[in-house]
Amino acid sequence: MLKRLVLLVGLLLLMTAANVRAAEKVPITVWFFTGSSAVSQWAEGFEKAFNEDNPDIELKFDMVDWNTVRQTVLIASASGTGPDISYLSGNLIPDWINKGMTLPLNRYIEASPDKDDFISDLFLSVSDAKGQIHAMPFAMWGVFDLYNMDVLNAGGVDLPNSWDELIAAARKMTVYNADRTVARYGYAAPQHASEAIYTLHMNMEQLGKGLLYYGDTRADLYNDRGRRAANYIRDLWAAGNPDYQSVSNMTNSVSGKLAINGYATYNLIEINPEDSASLLPRRVVGPEPGQDIVRYNCGVLYILSTSKNPDKAWRVLEAFLSPQNSEGYIRAQVSYLPVRKSVLRKMNTLIEHPLAAKMAGIMYSPMTTYGAVHELWTTLWPAGGNILLGALQGKTGIEGALQEAERAMNTIIAEELSRN
Repeated sequence: MLKRLVLLVGLLLLMTAANVRAAEKVPITVWFFTGSSAVSQWAEGFEKAFNEDNPDIELKFDMVDWNTVRQTVLIASASGTGPDISYLSGNLIPDWINKGMTLPLNRYIEASPDKDDFISDLFLSVSDAKGQIHAMPFAMWGVFDLYNMDVLNAGGVDLPNSWDELIAAARKMTVYNADRTVARYGYAAPQHASEAIYTLHMNMEQLGKGLLYYGDTRADLYNDRGRRAANYIRDLWAAGNPDYQSVSNMTNSVSGKLAINGYATYNLIEINPEDSASLLPRRVVGPEPGQDIVRYNCGVLYILSTSKNPDKAWRVLEAFLSPQNSEGYIRAQVSYLPVRKSVLRKMNTLIEHPLAAKMAGIMYSPMTTYGAVHELWTTLWPAGGNILLGALQGKTGIEGALQEAERAMNTIIAEELSRN
């Protein structure tokens, strides 16, 4: 009888302790965006494994649409119904910092024993003017040049290593039909407002400084760096794509109709591996040899400033960013690249497509951001880009376009500052 009583009391104590532990579970919600069903399935496994390993946290990993992480999260955060952690593209984080949506993460990052395993360049797009990091990149992709080496070899063209060499190569590989229509384009990139100003910023950075940075109260592109970069882009576009057709796509790269694609990115994985042998992803050449660069963007997760449990939210982020988890995500996503150096080096074992390892091989410092890092960039680039596009296509003057674009962008900045 006494033994039964002892067992019963012990059982009751265990049940009470279990109930207390269950009651102490802290809910942490993540809003995550993906277009991949494989990633959605993988996320379910991550949620389950995390909850099993962390009995004090109840993780809810919600898959949501793009509008939810871009717009709904603002309303939800203001009303106190938002998540603890949310997804966003890295180039949009400066706007979120300015709106007070993000929590600085430096105190967590500095305490991490493997912080140096992350590619440090990626933090440029998610940091404020004081160097505070507001989001954690978890996957990246490059924006780079794609060469069809069969075309170059057939034409006896060496790989260019400077701006002048690239213009000469593009001109040599551009071939005309008898009626002067273009049979093969030597070089082509998308010719629209965003590409005009994004590329100008990148090429100005190769000359020492871009046109705008976080916290700047003025854009600065009407200067010698802007002139030189703009003249280079105009000459390159004219040499490789004289009729300004939209030809910078994978099909034309594979077929050889386009020798150098100036805007290649992660969708190369869609190319049949058997058709990829002649294709070479390559960093963007600089004004002189050795000044090459590559653009990047990245998927990031940030802790909302309204999270009631930021320490536990960081534990979720830390688990999500672990090397093992990073490998699992990349295998599910397929087209993106890891942000950890240790995992990036293993790309050829994670994804079988031969272009995956080639893309990974060019993602090293120096890398530059996808567009200028500024809290008003999404508002500013259309104003400047639409003005610059015509000049880079040779339809208007470079000097006037730079001056007008700078004035238009600075008017917007001044108006925004006056409102605040």
